[in-house]
Amino acid sequence: MSLLILATSSCVLDIFVACIVKIVISWFFLESNEEQILRKDLINTKKEMNSISIVDEFSKYAKLQRKYIKLQAIAKQQINARSTSKFKLELFLTYGAWIINERSCSYISYRLSLAP
Repeated sequence: MSLLILATSSCVLDIFVACIVKIVISWFFLESNEEQILRKDLINTKKEMNSISIVDEFSKYAKLQRKYIKLQAIAKQQINARSTSKFKLELFLTYGAWIINERSCSYISYRLSLAP
């Protein structure tokens, strides 16, 4: 009976480990306050750019455009860094769980082969 429970739990864990890891990692990699402020600055700068006439106030518009491009580059850099580290941790945890599961199954089958 215990072998049935172990085998069933191993199979269920093997199937759902990727989903569980994604859910857990999404809690750890939420958007930081700095990124939220940066996003608000991007939105406000874009609104301000849209409210200014390019022809009438070109210098002000160009200044805002440079600021917007700079903020956008910083935001992309932060998002790429967060997503890269999230992806690496997700791979490590997923494959680590699968390896541990496979090793435990191998150990159980080895121990059962020794029993008469």
